[in-house]
Amino acid sequence: MDTSKKKKASTTAVSATRQHELEVEREKLKLELTQVHSELERLKDLAGRSQADLQNAKERLQREARDMRRFAMESVIQSLLPTVDSFDRAI
Repeated sequence: MDTSKKKKASTTAVSATRQHELEVEREKLKLELTQVHSELERLKDLAGRSQADLQNAKERLQREARDMRRFAMESVIQSLLPTVDSFDRAI
């Protein structure tokens, strides 16, 4: 075998080895990309749920604040009723 044939055979073997390495790396990257996409979807779902939880908490706090004001006014009015009744009788 002459030198040029040996070099060509050697280059072909190196190319085949490199090709295989690239294919293995490509498969690893595809798997990693799939995992990243899965994690992205999980985080999007988590963000959506968190946003809904926050909105629900906000609405609940507003409702509770409204109820507390209403009950506070009822309490004040009930405590003033005897005084108002006394004034009515006095007049």
